[in-house]
Order: sequence, then C-alpha cells, then structure tokens
Amino acid sequence: AEDTAMGEAVALAARLESAAAPGTVLASSNSYQLLESKFDWMPLGEIAVKGLSKPVAVYRPLSPCNDVQWTYDLRAQGMLANDGRVYSAARDHEFQTLVRCVEGLHNGHGSIVLVTGDKGMGKSLLVTQVRHYLARREAVLAQVCGEEALPQPRTAQGLPCSKPSTLGQKPSTLGHVTWLYANCRSYDQSTPYSVWLTMLRNWLEAQPDEGGPGVLGGASVLGGRDLAARLRRQAEMLWGDQADRYYAYLALLLPLPLDEAWATRFKYLNAEGLQKQSFSAIYSWIETLSRRGPLALVFNGMQWADVSSLDLLRHCLPLCDSQALLWLVIFRPDRAS
Repeated sequence: AEDTAMGEAVALAARLESAAAPGTVLASSNSYQLLESKFDWMPLGEIAVKGLSKPVAVYRPLSPCNDVQWTYDLRAQGMLANDGRVYSAARDHEFQTLVRCVEGLHNGHGSIVLVTGDKGMGKSLLVTQVRHYLARREAVLAQVCGEEALPQPRTAQGLPCSKPSTLGQKPSTLGHVTWLYANCRSYDQSTPYSVWLTMLRNWLEAQPDEGGPGVLGGASVLGGRDLAARLRRQAEMLWGDQADRYYAYLALLLPLPLDEAWATRFKYLNAEGLQKQSFSAIYSWIETLSRRGPLALVFNGMQWADVSSLDLLRHCLPLCDSQALLWLVIFRPDRAS
C-alpha cells in the first residue's frame, strides 16, 4: 500500500495554496502567531476549508520586519535592501532599471528591455523579484491610502475588473499592470509563431488540453470549440463591431476551428496575404490591450524563438513609442545553450 499524506494540515495547506494570488503566500493563524514579529502582515479575513468545521483566518506576509537579527542575517548575505525587499546585491542596478521601466508605464512611457546572461544567472528570477516587490508595495499603498487611490485593476485580457479581486480568486495582474508571458522551448523552434501562440493561449487562460488543428488541419480536439468561443468573446470586448476583422486570423494562428465561410475565404489568400493579415491582427491586439491600461509582455528563452516569431516581434516593437507598453525579452547569448 502507498503512504498518502492526509488530514487537516494537508487540507489546509492545499486550500491556502489555491486561494493565494499569483506571487503571494497565505499563512494560517498558527503560522502567523509563530512569525508575527518577523514580517509585516495583511489580515485577509476567513476562508472555508473542506473537512474543517469552522472557517480559518488567513494572513498575507508583505515584507520582513526591521528585526535586528533577522535583517542582519539577510544583509550579511547581500540579500536584503533597506526598504525590506530581498535581492542579489550584484543585480541592484538591473533591479532598479526594471522597476523604473514598469513605473514609467503609469505615465504612458513604453520601453524595450533586454535581459541576457548565461544559464542559471537569475534572469527570470530578477523579473519575478521586481513583480513581487511592486505587488508588495501596492498592497502597502492600498492599506495606507485605500483602494480608491490606486489604479483600477485589470484582468489578463486587459479589461477593467468590475470590482477588486477577492480572496480565493487568482488575479492575473500585479501592481495593476497587465502581465502576459510567453516561454520559448527548444523543441518549438520548428513551429511557426510558437512564441505568439503561447502568449495568446496564456491571455485566454487556456488549459493544456484545449485547442486543436482547426479547419485547415482536420477535426478539432476536445476543448477547441470552447477556446474558440472564448476567443470570440474576448475579441468582441476588445474590438466591438470590428471583432470580425481580427478574430478569424487569431483563431487561425492558434489554430482553432472556424466556420466554413472563413475557411473558404482563407483558401483564396496566398501565404504572403495570410502573413500580412495575421501580423495586422497581432499588432492591433497588442495596441488595443495597451490602450486599455499599462501592459508588460515578457518573452522568456528567446534564444530558441523561431524565425517567424522574431519577424512578428520586430513588426510590433514600435508600438512602445506611442503606448504604455513594456517589451521584456529574456535570452541567453548562445542559441545552442
């Protein structure tokens, strides 16, 4: 028989993990009492836990307190700044530069940031630390000034939230900047537009088993039509009565099932025409999202990007000259690494 961890502690840990917003941690009252003096905390009320008869109080740690011994240990290792954020001292210049670029989005200033270095140097960690730092700072400002003093939060689709995110939900914004990610993989280099397919799927919050080859490649797999319907709804919210102009080309890129009318129309477009329309759809997608609020697009592992993805990226880069848009490109100097 296999040994399986069970009981109240396991159920509580699983519930806290699922309830925590991305980039944050939740603690129970027991953990809070043990570590209360070590961190600044935000009480978040109570949540129900399956298997427990009573709701459980939860807390979110925001930053380490100025405890002398606690901070001395971290500072001795060069990992704690004066304002309580943890970082590598050797990366402070890069950290501050990236923070300023994100802050500039709130003033309508776009930018392009390239983060490069060999494997294991902490490129992705640097971006994660910046996001966590800004999220902690935003949480403190919310406590001090109230939610009304902060920019309006937005969903992963760049649309205004009807109300602030509540416990148990998983908001896809940190610091009220919409962040979208695309991770390149070495085995995707032969797939056209693989980087953009990943980013579109992340925008739609697609599951791994959703999607399919679409009308040009045969029958769709399970979930393809559901994802196509979701794309249709998001396109209508973004472009309104202009949605038809862009929806079909995004669906074709993913690729997702399309009705016969669109399939027939695509048959009369040559490769150059399809590329032109697809570039236009992605360009408009990014432009419209950035007009709705600050937008950060993160491309990780770009040493493995396919040629078509790079061509499309070059086509869209100038958008940061006129929009609150941050291009954040992470790559190793050696494509074969």
